[in-house]
Amino acid sequence: MNIPSRSSNRQSHRAEPAAAAAPQTTAPAPAAGQQANAAQVAAAPTSASQPTVQQANAPVPSPTAPTSAKQPGNPQDPTSARPTDQRPLALHATNLHKTYGKGEAKVEALKGVSVSIPVGQFTAILGPSGSGKSTLMHALAGLDTIDSGSIQLAGTELTALKDDQLTRLRAEKIGFVFQAFNLVPTLSAEQNILLPLQLAKQSPDQAWVDGIIDLLGLRDRLSHRPAQMSGGQQQRVALARALASKPALIVADEPTGNLDTKTSAEVLKVLRSCVDELGQTVLMVTHDLHAAALADRALVLRDGQIVADLAHPAETQLQGLI
Repeated sequence: MNIPSRSSNRQSHRAEPAAAAAPQTTAPAPAAGQQANAAQVAAAPTSASQPTVQQANAPVPSPTAPTSAKQPGNPQDPTSARPTDQRPLALHATNLHKTYGKGEAKVEALKGVSVSIPVGQFTAILGPSGSGKSTLMHALAGLDTIDSGSIQLAGTELTALKDDQLTRLRAEKIGFVFQAFNLVPTLSAEQNILLPLQLAKQSPDQAWVDGIIDLLGLRDRLSHRPAQMSGGQQQRVALARALASKPALIVADEPTGNLDTKTSAEVLKVLRSCVDELGQTVLMVTHDLHAAALADRALVLRDGQIVADLAHPAETQLQGLI
């Protein structure tokens, strides 16, 4: 796989997040949400040109990231966990609450979670089982509803959208990469990459798609069906499918969960390149501390709250928090 060298130092792409809210004692939350099918993850690209990979158009949402110097986080202020650079925000969530069940079976999956993610940042979400990390990811990606709070993706308020509007937003603004790949076994790699665009009745930006194919090293695998490819190759096809529409956000749910160590490293290198070379915004849920350490930022959840918000996380830091 031929991944281009990074165009700039990795540190320049990262934001310094402020401290997050302090944890509270409560019952652990179950994982929630459902996987999206191919129709739900369809996306719409722009016009075609020569096959050159360029940075995806950065959304200009409101509000923008705070421009003031880093301030200590206030554990009682759910809006305190924010990046401090001047890039526009790809995602801005405030005071999210989500509860499952009633009475004695009631579980608070999210308790006042707030987070802002600037364009071009690689953010990892991790935590022990029942911490709320999957609930948070599904809420931020518009796959599950919240009880209260605000979620803005590329300037659009998700909580104000109806089901059909959410489906369209996911198709146009979010690229999904799942642990199980979710490739159609009867289609070739190229057909799988283009399938969501075809379902959305959109013409591909062939220049962008060709550039993604070359970046991910899939040119000689385009005619292969999933059964003829390795796990790593299948995950790269899934990532190419997610990138084909130039989404505002890439959501990766345990993308290395079904892969061996070597193949996992290759997939993580590709995700890193998507941020560094293409300017994409990546939100990854993982239990793998090594994978999380490759991100620009790590959000650690426990009992429905962000208990740590780390810039440039190290495995040793994360080991003491999980």
